[in-house]
Amino acid sequence: MLIHGGIGDYRSWGRLEAFSRHFRVISYSRRHSYPNHNPPAGKDYSALTDGADLVDFIGALRLGRVHLVGASYGAYAALVVAIQQPARVRSLVLVEPPVHRWLLDSPEGQVLFRQLLATVLQPARSAFENGQVEHAVRLFADGIGGAGTFDTLPRATRLDNAGAIRAIVEAADPFPMLAREALHSINLPTLLIEGRHTTPVHSLVNDALARCLPGIRRVIIDRSAHSPARENAEDFNRAVIRFLTAI
Repeated sequence: MLIHGGIGDYRSWGRLEAFSRHFRVISYSRRHSYPNHNPPAGKDYSALTDGADLVDFIGALRLGRVHLVGASYGAYAALVVAIQQPARVRSLVLVEPPVHRWLLDSPEGQVLFRQLLATVLQPARSAFENGQVEHAVRLFADGIGGAGTFDTLPRATRLDNAGAIRAIVEAADPFPMLAREALHSINLPTLLIEGRHTTPVHSLVNDALARCLPGIRRVIIDRSAHSPARENAEDFNRAVIRFLTAI
């Protein structure tokens, strides 16, 4: 099951033949993402919400145990499911889950966390409130994915997920804490995928995740930053398929 990130939707994975030759593949759109029309999120929305939705979705489709491949906010939701409902999960592929509360454990991380709030989330929230939707999406995309990310998005669809981005930036706690002790209990084959040129915020969280899961496998995808599935799909697909078919 493919779980996209904050600026994407079910189309984020491109052509799925690389996966479907080996697996039954389900790519869905998270709450508030295209083409869904959910009521306003309110301040209680977070990756915990997406995790609960994912559990319900797996149950409704009677899928049994599934491989979860999550990117960014979708990887956050996948972690939530692995912690709360491990019997639903066969393996995890995590692409830079933004568990940014972990940044507060170091002076460097604290600075980066404050910068994230001050230069990305708060300005994007204000832009939405002022009706500047494109500016808000640009602030979020470039702030999370790295400078210039917005301009790399397909022009025809780059504003399709403004509602999902707004739900994140207006949430009271968009990056809820996941206890490290809870991660220690995860006993699943797990692959952490990172972009070679990802931002320091994500690098620090990736390192923290690796320390929580000593058996985790790490792969770095060249020619990519925070969105390797989009920025270097060939290498990303190869890494994921190699991992999953070896389980």
